Amino acid sequence: MTRKAREYQSRCSKAVRDFYARGGKACAAELFTGAGKGFIIADIAKQVMDKGNSLGKTWRVLVAVNRDNLCEQLFESLREQGMHPVMERGMDKASPLSNLVVGSIQTMQNDRLKKWNRDHFKLVICDEVHFAAADTFKATLDHFETAYHLGLSATVERHDKAGLWKGYQEVVFSMPLQSGIEQGWLVPFEFEELPVPIAISDMQAKKKMWTQEDEENVFEAGQYLPRLFAEAAIRAKGRRALFFWPNCDASKEADKHFREMGIESRHVDGYESKADIAEILDWFKSPGPKSLHNADLLSYGHDNPTIDTVGIMRLSRSVPMLKQRLGRGTRPCCRVDDYATAEERRAAIAASVKPRCLVLDLMLQLGEVQNKFADATELITEDPDEKRFIREEMKRTGKPLTMEEIAGKLKVKRATDREKQLAKLAEDAANAAER
Repeated sequence: MTRKAREYQSRCSKAVRDFYARGGKACAAELFTGAGKGFIIADIAKQVMDKGNSLGKTWRVLVAVNRDNLCEQLFESLREQGMHPVMERGMDKASPLSNLVVGSIQTMQNDRLKKWNRDHFKLVICDEVHFAAADTFKATLDHFETAYHLGLSATVERHDKAGLWKGYQEVVFSMPLQSGIEQGWLVPFEFEELPVPIAISDMQAKKKMWTQEDEENVFEAGQYLPRLFAEAAIRAKGRRALFFWPNCDASKEADKHFREMGIESRHVDGYESKADIAEILDWFKSPGPKSLHNADLLSYGHDNPTIDTVGIMRLSRSVPMLKQRLGRGTRPCCRVDDYATAEERRAAIAASVKPRCLVLDLMLQLGEVQNKFADATELITEDPDEKRFIREEMKRTGKPLTMEEIAGKLKVKRATDREKQLAKLAEDAANAAER
């Protein structure tokens, strides 16, 4: 290993090992975006292969990944940890003799899947496990059903409440986004609403299944997007901002508008070549303020610590998807591994060039209908009344609010609510005594 494991990484690895030691076969673990899943995967894979070697056996490991860019990132991460992975993706074909395979789920289907014996791998690690209910994932995981299994994700829960792959028995470890911020591994947020009164009917909001087509129809008339472009561009000036738009057409229009506003800007989508996408992402990591626009391509796997603004210019019911997108802006610019305590790490982040990540959110304008959708208040509380209070406070103040400020306001609200409850109980008791 190239560096010492973080405390939570060690706890996660131990939780997985303990689960297997108890006789378990398949488990999942939740780790925030930027938690260093590659480090954990390398640690567990190495222990499995070393255990096999100690018994005079060859125990092989498969790491199944959903997207090409995640394949490449994980491949490089494992190499950095001193491992020797091979790729099974597209034109890259791993040898059956390979002990550690990073495989693309899209590639490992049909004949490319059948070339592997069902008992070939001792352990199958599935990244982005919240996708594991999809047919492509299930085909791969079912094929290696007799292996030990580990599923990893920043958001184990699916927004549609569909179950994970049938084999997973238990979530053995959880370190969500909020915990990563509290413990000083991630940059905290501040939130600002964009004053664009999006109109959506109650009938639309109550639809059982909310699709991308439904989302696009809200913006189809074009009456909201120009205003969104203008409000977003004003706030993006001088920052390094990543924006998520309803579709690629809206993203391209946003890019055009930002350029007209004098902002260095680009659009990226999955229809471009790998070389073009890599060039755009390299440009986005280069020095200076700039904005990058996309619809969904960068929701997963884009690691860029310089991002200090994330714009959620979409309507979605998926809290896990929202957290994935917000996670693009949480990586710190300073070396938090140099500090031993959460307090020291938080202080280092506060003193760095990126003390907070600004979240630009249009959801706060939807009023009561908003409760049908996911917004940034999900990072603070799951209580509907408290989420409504936060949105009202943000509208009332008309300025960005940090997580610390929101937490302070909630503390006062909770104390006030508690006093009211106690007063009501006392009043009820007095009335009962009089009767």
